[in-house]
Amino acid sequence: WYTRFENKNLSRHHKYPLMIYLYVEPRQVRLESLMRISDITDMTNFSLQEVEASGKDKYLLLEDHIQNYYADNDALNIDGSSFRPDSIRVEFLNVTLSGLKVIDIATVKDESSLLVGVSQQYLIDALPQKIDTDWQYFNQRIDRIPVIVTDPVGPLQNFIQKDDPGLGWQNFLKKYQEPVIRPVNVETGWSVTIPYIGKTQLFSQMPDQQQVLTIVSELLENVRIAFVEKAPDSFSRELGKVISSNQAETPQKELAKLFSPKVTGGGTGSVKSFDNLQVIGLQELDAPDGFSATISGSATISAQHWGHIDQRQLKFQLLLDSIQVDQQWRLADLTLIDIKDAG
Repeated sequence: WYTRFENKNLSRHHKYPLMIYLYVEPRQVRLESLMRISDITDMTNFSLQEVEASGKDKYLLLEDHIQNYYADNDALNIDGSSFRPDSIRVEFLNVTLSGLKVIDIATVKDESSLLVGVSQQYLIDALPQKIDTDWQYFNQRIDRIPVIVTDPVGPLQNFIQKDDPGLGWQNFLKKYQEPVIRPVNVETGWSVTIPYIGKTQLFSQMPDQQQVLTIVSELLENVRIAFVEKAPDSFSRELGKVISSNQAETPQKELAKLFSPKVTGGGTGSVKSFDNLQVIGLQELDAPDGFSATISGSATISAQHWGHIDQRQLKFQLLLDSIQVDQQWRLADLTLIDIKDAG
């Protein structure tokens, strides 16, 4: 009962006092709502006027109240099982000419223009087949709410009403494939195939620039896929398939600067693709079967929060070390030298 529509139509729905967004992604489902502060306090039985605190403390109390209220009252049915949110994020936002902007609650002056965004995250192991829930937050002013559902194919729209509050998603995707990390096998040197043993490398040599570019491209793609994982244990497991075991302390914060950057609507973005990769420096590592390459390129970053799509290009330069372990190339270290908006 949903219909696909163009992303450019998202903005016209912000005229409604309450919007619901359901994001279905490979490793997480996010149920987000965006509403006026007067409506969310009414719907969750919180009176700002009765709170003795003032200014920032008042909004911090409201934030705690909303998180506790949603944690106690909200559940999502995923493939027939009921799930409570793994995390709940509350943001205070204003509408600007460039879109929604998260604001510091200490600077709030005009409460009438303040919006409250609530993002509930549900961690999943794979893309589900069915999601459904009943929306319970209605009041006398709001009895019809626009809903936008976004899956790997794109956004869909519908409305729910007080007498029919069900919302959800059904998996009708025909060509979807789960993200999978693939071994980086780029042969350098000489190998022979021995009966009953298989291919054996006799000796290795420094890869040439084209081979380095192939290795780096595949390593970056594997790190990108590892960052698709949202559960900490799953992320560590998948990243462990990419990095060298004796370099297990490759700084995740350094990787996150490129693969999981902060975005204007709160939350984080993700890399959708890498382009224009070039090797601008190359040298052999002291360790055998390894190289250190200086790489330049661009990355397409995308994030979706509160119905807003934040997509931009980043230019970067990085230093990447890679070593060969059991005939597979692994990431030994990565340092960002420079990163900035392409515009």
